[in-house]
Amino acid sequence: MNNNLLNIINTLYRGNNHILQQIKSFNDFLSFQMQNIVNKSRGILIISQQKYKKTQINNMGMNNFSIKLKRIFYTKPIFKELNGGKKIMTPDISRFKNLNYFCDLFLDLKKEILEYQNSKVIKSEVLEDFWIGKIPVMVQTRACNLDKMNKELLVTRGECPYDKGGYFIVNGNEKVLVAQEKLINNKVYIFKKNERNGIKIMSQCKSYNNYFYNQGYMVYLYLSKRCYNTKLKKWSSINVKTSLLRYEIPVIIILRALGFKNDRDIVLYSLLTLNDIKKNEILYESFVESSGVETETQALDFIGARKFSRKHIRKNQRISVANEMLNKKFLPHMGLSVFSKIKKGFFLTYIINKIINVGLNAKLQDDKDTLGNKRIDSAGSLIATMFNNLFLKFFKDTKFKIIKLIKQKKIISLDLVFDSYQISNGFLFALATGNWNIEGTLDEKTGVSQVLNRMSYLGNLSHLARLNASYACSGKVLDVRRVHISYWGFICPCETPEGQTCGIVKNFAFLSYVTNENRIKDSYLFLLMKFFKFFKRYLIDFDRINKNKFYNFPKVFLNGRLLGFCHNRYLIMKYFVRIRRKNLLYFEISIVSGKNDSNIYIWTDSGRIKRPLLILKNVKQLLNFRHFKKIDKIRDHIQRFKYLLEENIIEYLDHEEIQNCLIKLNNKKNKNIFIDHFNIFQKQYTHAEIHNSCILGINASQIPFSNHNQSPRNTYQSSMGKQAIGISYLNNDFRWDTQNNMLVYFQRPLVFTFQKKLVNSFILPSGLNTIVSIMSYTGFNQEDSLIMNQSSIERGLFRTIIFRVYSDKEDFSNPFMNNRFGEPKFDTKNIKNMKHFDWDGTRKLGSFIKGGEIIVGKTSYIILKGSNISNKLEKDSSLRLSLGNSGTVEAVMVTYDESGCKIIKTKVKTIRNPMIGDKFSSLHGQKGIIGMTFKENYMPFTNDCIIPDIIINPHAIPSRMTIGHLIETVAAKIAAISCKFVEGTSMFSKFQSSFLEHLNRSSLNHVGLEITNNGFSGVQLSNKIFIGPVYYQRLKHMVVDKYFSRARGPYETLTRQPVEGRTKEGGLRFGEMERDCVLSHGAAYFLKERLVDQSDIYRIHICEKSGLVGFSNLKNQLFWSKIWLNSKVCQIFIPYACKLLFQELLSMCITPRIIIRN
Repeated sequence: MNNNLLNIINTLYRGNNHILQQIKSFNDFLSFQMQNIVNKSRGILIISQQKYKKTQINNMGMNNFSIKLKRIFYTKPIFKELNGGKKIMTPDISRFKNLNYFCDLFLDLKKEILEYQNSKVIKSEVLEDFWIGKIPVMVQTRACNLDKMNKELLVTRGECPYDKGGYFIVNGNEKVLVAQEKLINNKVYIFKKNERNGIKIMSQCKSYNNYFYNQGYMVYLYLSKRCYNTKLKKWSSINVKTSLLRYEIPVIIILRALGFKNDRDIVLYSLLTLNDIKKNEILYESFVESSGVETETQALDFIGARKFSRKHIRKNQRISVANEMLNKKFLPHMGLSVFSKIKKGFFLTYIINKIINVGLNAKLQDDKDTLGNKRIDSAGSLIATMFNNLFLKFFKDTKFKIIKLIKQKKIISLDLVFDSYQISNGFLFALATGNWNIEGTLDEKTGVSQVLNRMSYLGNLSHLARLNASYACSGKVLDVRRVHISYWGFICPCETPEGQTCGIVKNFAFLSYVTNENRIKDSYLFLLMKFFKFFKRYLIDFDRINKNKFYNFPKVFLNGRLLGFCHNRYLIMKYFVRIRRKNLLYFEISIVSGKNDSNIYIWTDSGRIKRPLLILKNVKQLLNFRHFKKIDKIRDHIQRFKYLLEENIIEYLDHEEIQNCLIKLNNKKNKNIFIDHFNIFQKQYTHAEIHNSCILGINASQIPFSNHNQSPRNTYQSSMGKQAIGISYLNNDFRWDTQNNMLVYFQRPLVFTFQKKLVNSFILPSGLNTIVSIMSYTGFNQEDSLIMNQSSIERGLFRTIIFRVYSDKEDFSNPFMNNRFGEPKFDTKNIKNMKHFDWDGTRKLGSFIKGGEIIVGKTSYIILKGSNISNKLEKDSSLRLSLGNSGTVEAVMVTYDESGCKIIKTKVKTIRNPMIGDKFSSLHGQKGIIGMTFKENYMPFTNDCIIPDIIINPHAIPSRMTIGHLIETVAAKIAAISCKFVEGTSMFSKFQSSFLEHLNRSSLNHVGLEITNNGFSGVQLSNKIFIGPVYYQRLKHMVVDKYFSRARGPYETLTRQPVEGRTKEGGLRFGEMERDCVLSHGAAYFLKERLVDQSDIYRIHICEKSGLVGFSNLKNQLFWSKIWLNSKVCQIFIPYACKLLFQELLSMCITPRIIIRN
């Protein structure tokens, strides 16, 4: 790849990658959103009723009570030691002690006591640094103690220098907030639905104003067309529906209430013409439906009578109630004052115009799946939404408590009134469970918070760049799961899970970027326009508007809010793009010209997904040698990134902006010819792709020559790359994760991609370069089986160390039971095991431990109720190693948590060599398990005495079409001969003829085939064999963790059948399909043996006449029936579960009878 291009991709990734975006998002919450949420709250004002006005508080006559909120701020995380001292908490300490990595939150308050009548302040008190709770801290953000630390300092704090943060720590566990998709606030969507006898068109808009705490108000418009017979088709009126109204209301009535008195104005602004008969016909029905309501007063009275209210609205209150609803709760994003009514009317006519055009097929309905109609809630936005919800609930509860104290005539103490743990517990519950439920909305998200994947380094990066769609996984709608055309460059087309979540869980592309909110005012935009008098007359705001003149002019929107109208949209667009490139507007701001209309949309909200493109001027790149020289001098990647933006070298565009551009691919000419309606014309490119491989995600971009593979294979590898065992982090000695798998020997791949270098996968690899031969050999590598060289395994090939941590603590929460660590109390048979334990009950370092043996000795002392403390029952509560595992004690850690409880963690090391049944995979989705291992003297060998490590079957290649696997083999062979790494970046590196020439110069076959000899006989094989180095991964699926069997073991008490589960020494399930299979072979006696004799056989005695269960005394050999005295009783054997079923039926008054025949 071109070195200059590499420098740009390097700068863009290191200066603005997905982890940095998570950190920026959370920093934005700390700096702006948290204070904005507090500012939105108008504090607490309690106006006392007449009967409470003589309440005495602090010996003063008090009528009203208020609390005003000022500054909110946080401190960095600290924790209290046992001696009462405070110490700085780092992420390493929080993991070590199972603590929450939270920071304290403080609020400045002003408490006032006011007179009842004139609201004069009687007494005021300012409370500074008032503690209101704790909030979670994202690692390596401003609130974190690791902020702005370099690699050397991170190592001294026990952190991995390549861990960039972006996650939270809850109870010692690392949690990541997965980004969530949602529809855009303040944007109008039009959807069409075909019904049985017509069509129904629906318009929806979620109107949201930052002034409110809630999540916005939905406004729906409905238009339907009914077919009564083959000829007669009738349109309905356009009706409005909101949660504020009990019924749907004709839209004309709403427009009259908003100040449109003239019917001509309504038609002009809704249809933009008076001469379209079809459009007039649709709107005519709406006028007919609203007949009788002609004035604004009548319209307000009509609306007020239908407003949703718990109390009855009187006739004289209807107009004021309707006015308040229209001003504050109907389309609140257009304004909250009386003067904003006309703006809301214009916005409503804009919706009517859209819905009529879709109804007449003049315009297409909106696509829910396109990225242009979506926004992304990143970590900062999700935390802000939850904080908004918890803060509102916190002050609601506080207000109720204050009112209660006033009624009880008690002194108000804020220390007692404020529940400081409410916010902390709310965040703790949300992060621990992953449920993001917002009060007052139907929006209930699950799986938002997930345990961070630490299986491999790439799995960790991929998890931080994950995206969840807002659809249920159980749905069978295929359109949602398909790769949409708008995903190019924004969403990875390969990386998605298999199964239910396929297409629902996605990953961001390599250079995509999610914006934060940019707070920009309308006045600032108009001020920018007034800098140039030439443009002043092209943008018209509402102050200079004339209803009869501007109805057909293009509209200008800011975040869905109608700003005004414009004369020449092309000049306005050109001007806005120019001032953005001159840094007068922030680079994140989007300026869009509508695809289906002539309006201009300016978006500054958060959650827009953008991607970088090279700017072309006169079909030439603005990037030159001078820029590269300057970039090389700048060491900081973030400053490099800012330099590229300031010099107009790159530009970040979202999907809607890209619709107005013509983008040149790397291999295209500078001009392109288009044919439209039999006219041939030429267009010049405006932007150029940085590199085609940047459309892939982090995992998919690691596959060399992936453009030569079948698409599903790249998807499989994207998933398996997260399961590959390698090295996840460099601070293994300081971490106490539940499980960590690590390769003893790992290598960099001979054939690499540029993205592998960028994400530090060269430093933390997860595989080995192995010699792979493609041939049939002995039949043990059929299907997806592999034959592996046993001698290579003994030399350390894919040897793995598994570290498992077992944790236990002393718990004093139960007053009747105390736990104490100490030496376990063995009986005389196991007294020899005492030598493996220290005095405090911990295992000695280096001691071997098997499944079921004690790891940490612990004794529980149970105090009986009503007895003396000295009278205790002792019970062994020692922590034991789970069955099926074994290993050596690597390390023991003893510490204390915040409550003073002692915690002991034991790290057990297990060494695993590859064995038959273990799973392996190449970088091209060629997965398989070991079917057989041979010593190297039985393996095939070439004339140069090269012995393969792995043999795969030739049938794996044609059906899977993984041509990249073959190209990698040839390229890796060249790399091994030339002692140089070969680049295999997708969509750039091609299988060039120079590869073949290089092999010829090295006296090797030009296509990678070599003469091979049979390892058993030494005879030369008749055909040449394809052999060479391939990068292989060992996956976490190992046969040792999965196989189990038993001859005897524990049973369930209720059913007397074997328990389920490998760790409980349970039995193997013999299900319905196994039963059918055995029956089809006619093996009835074998079936009886499996399901009865070896399971839960039970003896009962049956009365021959009644068929009911009789009674027996086996000792005296007495058998009788209580129903028939003279009846015979016979003995039968049935499953115990069958006997249990009979008893359940008897409890429901259903009598089952067993008929006995000879």
